[in-house]
Amino acid sequence: PDGNWIFAFTMGHALTDALSISASGVAVAMAVPEERQAGAQGLIGAAQALAAGLTAGAIGAIYEDSGRTTSYTVAAIVMIVFVVAGMWLAKDFWRSNRHRDHAPEPQRVTARRRDR
Repeated sequence: PDGNWIFAFTMGHALTDALSISASGVAVAMAVPEERQAGAQGLIGAAQALAAGLTAGAIGAIYEDSGRTTSYTVAAIVMIVFVVAGMWLAKDFWRSNRHRDHAPEPQRVTARRRDR
């Protein structure tokens, strides 16, 4: 592939990382009680770093042995499996509507005049 394809892929990857990594922090914030937020956010960050390190080694070995197509296919399948597993593990939380308890209350905005 030429440089334009690599650049386009990198920008797409950066966009999905920006959305997904932020989304995991928001999901943790919605699911964990307020007094456990710091520990939960630290744990999700550590889990992401560990998963990235393990995946890089495994996919690197697959790439070296079987080539690019196989390594990308394996990575995509593993990601889909983990997303489905995460959705399955969280099904009780979402069905119970407990995630609605963590949503901020809407604030009514009113205009005030300062000259009074």
